[in-house]
Amino acid sequence: MRTPDPETEGTRPSEKLYEARAAVHNKRIDGPFRRFKWFVMLVTLGIYYATPWLRWDRGPYAPDQAVLVDMANRRFYMFGIEIWPHEFYFVAGLLIMAGIGLFLITSAVGRAWCGYACPQTVWTDLFQHVDRLVDGDRNARVRLDAAPWTWSKVFRRAIKWSIYAVIGSVTGGAWILYFADAPTLMRDFCTGEAAPVAYITVAVLTLTTVTLGGNVTNDGGSTVTARGVVYAETATNADPVIGGTGVTNAAAGAGGTGVFTVAVTALTTATAYTFKAYATNARGTVYTDLGTF
Repeated sequence: MRTPDPETEGTRPSEKLYEARAAVHNKRIDGPFRRFKWFVMLVTLGIYYATPWLRWDRGPYAPDQAVLVDMANRRFYMFGIEIWPHEFYFVAGLLIMAGIGLFLITSAVGRAWCGYACPQTVWTDLFQHVDRLVDGDRNARVRLDAAPWTWSKVFRRAIKWSIYAVIGSVTGGAWILYFADAPTLMRDFCTGEAAPVAYITVAVLTLTTVTLGGNVTNDGGSTVTARGVVYAETATNADPVIGGTGVTNAAAGAGGTGVFTVAVTALTTATAYTFKAYATNARGTVYTDLGTF
């Protein structure tokens, strides 16, 4: 009788479910759903950027900003509603109803939220429009990526990344307007008279937002139930895995195959990070090769 060799029996080469760091260039498409997605993008971005500027008359002794998180006086105003700290259960109830509504919508019509109105989807769509505006459609972007670094390519990259920076700054700037009177804060911000926390917040939101992702190319015969990106400061953990020391798991929502991205925020500036994308199915969890930024 032959004695099985534990070093070779019952083992097989590990199968990678990801293609690491592969550039994906989507092609511009048109149709009713794509046009509806453009409409949703314009509406949701308009709501985010315009809401702090809406006025609401509450009388002479209350702020007239329609939506305001007044941290100094511990108040939350939303149009005709005024919420005090001991009434925060109203906000909790609103969040619970929003979560239940998301489940119901997903069950009824599929991934309507994730595909059309999720902030990650909306801003990704916005940046993709910038890509097409500067670099052209898919074939032009593929050629540009493969081309050597000439002055023309450097110029295009500088323009595109500058637009990225402007979008990031405007996004961070709009966020702080929810916490103070928008016209007053904007005037103080532009004249250098705003509180330091305002400039710090905008800088953090602009400079420390990174988009990571992966591409599930094969589920190995078993449905992928979870996927995402794990990352950590390189000095703390140079090989991040789920549950590891100092590791943050940025889950990408639903499973399945295909390309996905996750937004990673609140990073520490001038700090090296290590990351890996992962996918989980009934056979276990597999990771991509290490990446750094």
